[in-house]
Amino acid sequence: MRRIWLAGSPALLALAVFGACGDTAVIPTSAPGGDGAGGQDGAPPCDEEACRNLDSECARGACSSDSGLCVIEAVRDGQPCADGNPCGEARCEAGVCSPSNPPDCSALEDACRVGACSVREGCVAVPRERAGLECERAAPLTLDGIPATLDTSCGAPAQELAVCGAPQGNAVFFELDLSGFDAPVPVRLLFGAEFEIESALWRAPCADPAAVACGRTREWTGSPGGVEFREVLGPGRYLVVAAGVDANARGPIQLAAVLDEAPECDTTIERAGCEDALPLDPSLPVQVRLGSSACVESGTDFECPEFSDETEVYYSLDLSERTGDTLVELELMDVRNAALLRVDSDGGCGERLQCGEHLSALLEPAKYVLGVGAWDGDPFAVRVSARDRSACDASSNTSCEQAVVLDPSATTHRLLGQTACGKHVVDDDCGNPESEQQLFYRLDLRNHTTPVHVEVEPVSTAFHNVGLIEANAEGGCGAVTHCYPYFVLLAPRLYYLAVSGGYGRPFEFRVDHVPQPPGVATDCIPLEIVQCAVHSAAACSESGVNDVACVAALEECGLQWSGLAELCSEAPWCCDPDSMPPVLGAGAEETCEELFLAAGARCSGCGGTDCWF
Repeated sequence: MRRIWLAGSPALLALAVFGACGDTAVIPTSAPGGDGAGGQDGAPPCDEEACRNLDSECARGACSSDSGLCVIEAVRDGQPCADGNPCGEARCEAGVCSPSNPPDCSALEDACRVGACSVREGCVAVPRERAGLECERAAPLTLDGIPATLDTSCGAPAQELAVCGAPQGNAVFFELDLSGFDAPVPVRLLFGAEFEIESALWRAPCADPAAVACGRTREWTGSPGGVEFREVLGPGRYLVVAAGVDANARGPIQLAAVLDEAPECDTTIERAGCEDALPLDPSLPVQVRLGSSACVESGTDFECPEFSDETEVYYSLDLSERTGDTLVELELMDVRNAALLRVDSDGGCGERLQCGEHLSALLEPAKYVLGVGAWDGDPFAVRVSARDRSACDASSNTSCEQAVVLDPSATTHRLLGQTACGKHVVDDDCGNPESEQQLFYRLDLRNHTTPVHVEVEPVSTAFHNVGLIEANAEGGCGAVTHCYPYFVLLAPRLYYLAVSGGYGRPFEFRVDHVPQPPGVATDCIPLEIVQCAVHSAAACSESGVNDVACVAALEECGLQWSGLAELCSEAPWCCDPDSMPPVLGAGAEETCEELFLAAGARCSGCGGTDCWF
């Protein structure tokens, strides 16, 4: 809608509308002429003939003797106008020809525009409200930890961020008013987004801002979008601008602010129980909260025994209106304890689902409470993400049959996942509780001819468990041979890695495997060969060389023991699964181990069972 704004007397209309869309323009309406008398501040009076150029069906241009400027006066209010226009019947209203019953133009609406009807052009798309998308209309911030939320989808890149690296994404603007303080105060600002952002803190005004600091994306357990400022700021107005680092990074950005000191307890917004928990916005994919437990009395709803001495602050998350499961992740800064609880039918704290430092779970539609535990007075920051089940689409490797295949020709791999998307463990032999879930990866070392040194190194800080599983005869998951296999020597066989734990937090592991040189002849069985066999075959841990499968594993691990050939010749049933052992009577199952020991399999200097099974 092209609008022309005119100066004039408050009693006269100062707006003329000549269309339905377009830019807003300010134009001069006084015209040269007259004898230099009668205008505002001594300006010459306007030309009546020039003002007539502003006439329309619903308005009349006139010369104001008070200001010497052209003004617009409304005429014909309530009378028909623009006969036959594409919007249907129209009447004059306050100097504008407005459709009385315009057609539905909603088909033109999107996230950034609304549909409207213009008497000249018919249905057109008009930009939506631009609050927060330009510096002069920045969204106000409060100092209570409750965030303001702006969506970058309809914005544009901002020159104000050039000092911080000029990101290509659309920008949003916030305003922090500290003019009511009479001395500098410590302020904490925390952003939240599901994409990487760049941000800057400026001293107002918009026309001549002064840069104070830049903020860059901070990792929250492997997730982008967390940026934090901690600055001591003097009295005055400040501007905070944030944008995605590239043009594809669009969506909601939140910013919360607090004074980074003990709050005034009579104004605190924190809640101390499930019944009056502070609500979170379930529609946002990522949101943040800043808070302190200084003004909250200790409660009993938390029910995490290890955190019983701490004060709790509660936030409610209502997922009851969702049509499917939601992947919820709770991450903390400055505090390490949290609880996830399901709200019961009476609205209070019901079943406790998880306790820990960082929580994550795939939750069905219901009402939940997130509890944050902190020592009295400690500040904290909370980041909550809530995404639908499609966030787990990349984690379909919930069984050995669906395991992600690690390229056998590569020597380095990255394992990335979210265990909350896995299936529950029943019994994984690694001590995981049944509440834990697992994701599976297929590690095929059969293209090697010598033992392989495998290193599984955690990259993320989450505490996950890794189980090493040998393949069974059908190529699927067999028995667990080792837990937490960060450094192991393995026979060139097929294996699976099962990642679990971490309270459902995202994980990242780096897996390297390096083939070892061929074994050398020895007069006993070295410790590293024994360990390789134990890690490669569950039979070695269970029965030792009384199981021929363990003897085969020793050979695949590169055993070059001179006594093996003679032992296998004298007792083939100890080495060949197709050989039928003689009838040896009770205790015969221990015979092979005794034969190995008698043949000198244990290396000298090995105490206890370090060099044997």
